[in-house]
Amino acid sequence: MEFSTSILPSKFYASLVYAKSTRVERRGLWDDLRFFASTYTSLPWLVGGDFNCFLHSDERVGSNSNRVLDMEEFNQLVSDCGLVDIGFEGPHMHTWVRNNLRERLDRIFLNNRWADVFAISSVKHLPRIHSDHAPILFKAAVSGSKPASAFRYFKMWARYPTFISNIAKVWSAPTGFPSLVNLHHKLIRVKQRLKWWNKHMFGDIFSNLKNAGAKVASAESNFDFNPSPEHRALLHQAIAELVLATKIEEDYWHQKSACKWIVEGGRNTHYFHNLVKQKRLKARIHSITDNGVTLTSDSDIQQSWEATLDIGPYRPL
Repeated sequence: MEFSTSILPSKFYASLVYAKSTRVERRGLWDDLRFFASTYTSLPWLVGGDFNCFLHSDERVGSNSNRVLDMEEFNQLVSDCGLVDIGFEGPHMHTWVRNNLRERLDRIFLNNRWADVFAISSVKHLPRIHSDHAPILFKAAVSGSKPASAFRYFKMWARYPTFISNIAKVWSAPTGFPSLVNLHHKLIRVKQRLKWWNKHMFGDIFSNLKNAGAKVASAESNFDFNPSPEHRALLHQAIAELVLATKIEEDYWHQKSACKWIVEGGRNTHYFHNLVKQKRLKARIHSITDNGVTLTSDSDIQQSWEATLDIGPYRPL
């Protein structure tokens, strides 16, 4: 089904599933989903319902029957369609219970395009009341603000010539505090310096790559027009800068994807970009409890997290 409304920035597809109970009978539905995934790829797509199958062995408790082939076909479907399970909230994993048998049969998948439009998405397992299936509550929203995120060190920074000396200077400066408090304040200083350095010295890696490519094109044109030693040297310098900018971008996507490349040194592809989107959907914190109060807004969660790190006054350099 296709859905659209004036309050959303994009249309989206939703496929509601009720799968057959045997592997052979489910294959027709699997083929229909594959066809849809290969035909309608430009819009966000949600696939949810009772799949009558599970992805992993730990999603089933209470039976020793062999369901390996069922899981293999189900996992292959998810991979072929480019879908991702973003996990769930709730006290129990299994959505279906009968006597001592418990299984996670009900779930929601999203395609990679979904994260481009709906930055906030969550799945919650609700209590079973009138059925042996647990209801699933799905929420999605267009984020109006940048979500709170943890600070991360990027290995690509170390490719910059002055990086080590710059950070060493900040680390070696005294704080006036003893033992572990001294370490805490050193880490705060390094974090703040890295943020400043990344913004003002390292810059936007994607703009840097684009500018480096344009600089090489200009240097090549000048050298073709006048192949002098000076123009040759400028061309070699421009190429070196482009190679560095390319490696930095590869470092970025390699670390963000958090997986090993199949072919060492391969250029980044949509595969790594999609892994980043999936991680963001899965890792997003939707709510926390602080002193008995449940916080749900991005600003409240960020303020609570920052307050837990404040163990004393900070002394800047």
